[in-house]
Amino acid sequence: MSDAITTESKGSWVQQFFEKARGNISKAPAATPASYVRETGSTIGDYAEGGITGSLLGAAHAKWGLDTKAGPIDGMIAGIGALASIGISGHMPLLATHVRKVGLAAATVFSFRRGYEVVKHEPLAGMTGVKVSRPSPVGKGPGVAREDPIEKVARDLA
Repeated sequence: MSDAITTESKGSWVQQFFEKARGNISKAPAATPASYVRETGSTIGDYAEGGITGSLLGAAHAKWGLDTKAGPIDGMIAGIGALASIGISGHMPLLATHVRKVGLAAATVFSFRRGYEVVKHEPLAGMTGVKVSRPSPVGKGPGVAREDPIEKVARDLA
């Protein structure tokens, strides 16, 4: 047998790979109080960025709606955040990290809204057991759909 594939003393190449990987893990630096403090600060900052982004998008949704003629605001912020973080990463890596996190939070809101719409209002909802119903275009503002009172009465009679 070839020494590159397997040997009796070292095991197969798969075993050698995992032994090498496990050895690197055991060489990781030990946790210190400073590392916990640093991670706590990073976690608080990350959650604050996500919370602020979500709050601002929620306020914009309540005031104007997130779906505009130009496109979904949350989706646009997500795309801009991704592209901007890549574009500035070489010059301002710390700012790029924050811009990427804001874009990620906006992408989460966008994905949540789209997932909800697909399951609630689209034919795929039939596969999930959720009752399929399309909102009436009654309402004010872009993207606002309120229930039509005539449809509600008809549904209640059925």
